[in-house]
Amino acid sequence: MQCLLLAKGKKLDPHSPVFVYWAKQKFILIKIGNIDIVACVKSKKPVCVYEYFYNVIKERHTNISHGGRDKTIFELNFQYSFIPRFAIDIFMKQCIQCQTRNPIKQHVVSKPIIALG
Repeated sequence: MQCLLLAKGKKLDPHSPVFVYWAKQKFILIKIGNIDIVACVKSKKPVCVYEYFYNVIKERHTNISHGGRDKTIFELNFQYSFIPRFAIDIFMKQCIQCQTRNPIKQHVVSKPIIALG
């Protein structure tokens, strides 16, 4: 957010000028009340902050009644932008209700256990 508030020609210590340019090209600040929210330039959807990944994914996943990964991704992309898929995959592996619903896969034995003859 500091990159977006930075005036033109100024330098921000921890970030390179390339990163500042990239951030200003991809994101905008939207003011809602007294709060500045970072949003994507193209879609105007708010960017989900790293600290809120779990809560946002959990809320959307329970709203669709544990419908699976693809439905969760669709629901999240409808509201937010820049939520990484690996975060959704990690959440899906930790969801207890989804894990108990999926059957345990049993591998097919290629050779008989007892030798005939």
